[in-house]
Order: sequence, then structure tokens, then C-alpha cells
Amino acid sequence: MLVNGFFGLFLFTTSLKPAEFANEPCLSDNYYGTYGNTSLFLLSPDSECFASLPATAPPGYIESGVVSTKKNHQLMYIHKMPVQDDTDSANQLINTLEHLNAYSAGSDSGASDSQTTLGLGGQDKYSFLYYTGADAIISVPPHLVPHIDKALPRSFKAYAIPTEPSAITPVPEEAIDRVKGWLENLEFDEEIASIVSDISVPQMHNDIRYLTGEDSGSPILSRHSFSEGARIAANWLKDRIENTGAHCQLKEFLTGFAPNVIW
Repeated sequence: MLVNGFFGLFLFTTSLKPAEFANEPCLSDNYYGTYGNTSLFLLSPDSECFASLPATAPPGYIESGVVSTKKNHQLMYIHKMPVQDDTDSANQLINTLEHLNAYSAGSDSGASDSQTTLGLGGQDKYSFLYYTGADAIISVPPHLVPHIDKALPRSFKAYAIPTEPSAITPVPEEAIDRVKGWLENLEFDEEIASIVSDISVPQMHNDIRYLTGEDSGSPILSRHSFSEGARIAANWLKDRIENTGAHCQLKEFLTGFAPNVIW
């Protein structure tokens, strides 16, 4: 039985990259994304794939048991980034995530930074489903999703796990050959060099101050992935780039995340 995409499923992880298992249906049909160096799979214990997988375990294969989540909860993958001079510990991840339960449910956009005292009474709270010390999967109620990045230690990053398996689309050979062709003909361009030399450092400082919210006229309070500030920044970048004559679009790429700016 599935509840909002997840209930009674077994979690499998491997260090394989999507291209390495694209032709293996048991893996590719149950693939939920790659986070850091870990590819994630969720399989039903009743499936033929579940029965056959242990005998054909791929490199780095880890089985971690049943994953379930409450209705309407979002599954999040928490990954520890390889940051130089990193002092963040596994215990720090657990301790700081406890602050998630301090955020109020008063905002549906992530723009609010309002907080309440620790503990939300009868309201839903997050829960750990999987934990290795460097990576974790948590189940998060909707009102806490916009606040995850603010609660994490600096070297941990949150990813929204889709509710359905992700399609694996190998890069076409013609696309690879096209890029190789560009690189073969790469050479110094005086026009591009002239444009780069005309970059205004003071204007760059002004732009950075606006995007970081240091400018008193900036409405941006935070640009973490799920915040309203991230969307304000995306629209601001789109407008600035289009003012140069380029064509831009905002492209959604992960559930809940601010869009990429494509031009």
C-alpha cells in the first residue's frame, strides 16, 4: 500500500551512476535520484526485483529497511558536502535539525522567518527514516519544508525526493560529439575578451549586495532553495539579463525548489 508515494518500501543505495544501471530495469524503474555520490532506489518487498536484487547487488549496495512516511509529508535527502576545513559533525546534524520543530506553520511560501518556542504541540514534526552519519533521509510535513536549509549545518544540503521514480535519460552521443566539436575549435576571441574587460567591479558589488539582502532596498531575506527570496532573485536575474537583449526563461527542475534561469 502506498501513501503519497511512500509506504512499506525498502530503501537501497549504491555508488553507481545512472548511466551505469540505465539498462537494468530493476534499478532504473525504481530510481529516485542521485544525491552526492549516492543513487537512491525504493522497491516494494513484494516485487520480483526485490527478491532478485540481493543476488546481483551492485557496487556500494546498501539495504536499509522499510521506509514509510505520513500522508502529504515530503521525503528529503540530507547530504554532507565535502567542504574544506569542515567542522560539522554527524551529531551536529541531529542537534540542528531539532530546530526544524521550532518553526511555525504560519507561512506557505517560505518568506516568513517567524519562529515559536521549541515544540509545536499537536502539530506534525519531522522524523528520521535513514541515517548514516554523512547522509540522512527525513520525512517532513509541508509547513517545515521551506525552513530546512535554515536549520541545517553549513556543510549539509537538502534535496526533495520525488514521489515517483525518476526517468533516466542518457546523454545522446550526438550531444556529446557536438560539445567535443566546440572544444576542438576553442580559441581566444578578442570580442569576448573586450566584454570581460569592461565588467564593472562596483556594479558587481551592488548586484551581490542586492542578492544577499545586504542592500537596504533589497526585499530578499533568504535565498535558500525553498524560500520566496530565491524566486525573487531568479526573477531579478531574468530581468537584468533580458535588459541586455538576451531571451530568458525560468525553468522548474525539482519539486519545491526555486527555478533555474535559462538564457
